[in-house]
Amino acid sequence: MKRLGVLLSLRLRTLYFLVVLSISMTACVSILEFDTSNSQEQIVIFGKVTNSTSFDQGFTVKRSDLETQVGLSFQEALVVVTDETTNQSYNYQYDQESDRFIPVVPFAGVPGHSYRARVSIDDQVFESTSQRMPLYGAQDTSYYRFEREEIITEAGSAVKYRLKVFTDSQIPETDEPIFMRWDVEQVYILEEVVLPTSSFPFYSPGVCYVYEENFANDRVNLFNGDVLKTSLIQELEVADIPFDNSFINIRGYGIIQSSITREAANYWKNVIDVSDREGSIFEVPPAPVLGNFQDIENPANAPLGFFEVAKVDTSGTFVLKGDIPVAIGRAPEFPFCGFPTTMFLRVPLNCFPCLEDLGVPSYCWNCTSLPNSTRRRPSYLF
Repeated sequence: MKRLGVLLSLRLRTLYFLVVLSISMTACVSILEFDTSNSQEQIVIFGKVTNSTSFDQGFTVKRSDLETQVGLSFQEALVVVTDETTNQSYNYQYDQESDRFIPVVPFAGVPGHSYRARVSIDDQVFESTSQRMPLYGAQDTSYYRFEREEIITEAGSAVKYRLKVFTDSQIPETDEPIFMRWDVEQVYILEEVVLPTSSFPFYSPGVCYVYEENFANDRVNLFNGDVLKTSLIQELEVADIPFDNSFINIRGYGIIQSSITREAANYWKNVIDVSDREGSIFEVPPAPVLGNFQDIENPANAPLGFFEVAKVDTSGTFVLKGDIPVAIGRAPEFPFCGFPTTMFLRVPLNCFPCLEDLGVPSYCWNCTSLPNSTRRRPSYLF
């Protein structure tokens, strides 16, 4: 009986130890779980003033649920930018097509001038810090190359290609450090269908430049002049694009280099630190990144987003059909208008609806009907 009592005592102690260990392990795991859910809506304001009237002069003003990431625009907000150097103010109005606020009268920022933004939403007034547009930026040269990669699968090996876009930057010597960020636009050139003049005597085919709205370029490339002292950046990779049948159209890439303030560079670095995570327990927990706007009446109620001023410079490169490493065919999901003229020899005079009956989409004779398309050639495409 005594031995049985000892065994029971040992088993009870073992059971107690396991229970305590289980509780402690559960507690440890719960400490490492980051709860990022937040059902409270946040106001998000992103605005930019550059030295170019043709690039990114606008404000996005939205309320966003941090849990669902669904944004709803404030269309009745009042947006004003003040040039503090000249004390001149510029009013903005909501543009339905772009879903943002654009200047009522187009203007370009002046390097060396300081700007401040004010956004009023109902009875709340948000004001940014003062941002001085940098005087200097780099001179960029952009180019690309196709890179071949071998993929090993259960069925064997396969060869795939990727397009990589690079830029070289000449950085001037200045008294103040330079901070830069690079953005990339993707545009493809859609050539309208060639029609016989016998059936369409007044028609002349043109081209459209179609911006890829869903072009996902996850790279945020920053240059910090406080950290890196150099006069030349070589082969900075700014885009990495998988090769597919969409390359059947000529496509171009615009590389927009923005010379920004130190405050903006720190903001974008914080964005990278939060978004570019590897799963380590020592990483900063993901959280909204506060910008440079403040609620005038309630400083603790700061919105998300940033007001940025930038001296911009653009460069570009485009991919011709002869540069493509392998032959590709037409894919229905990608717009293409390379139909043979012989298809249309028997079409009645000026019968455009007849073209649709033959399987020719309407955008092939009016390419501006495609979303995000324009006949105005981007400045960075020669």
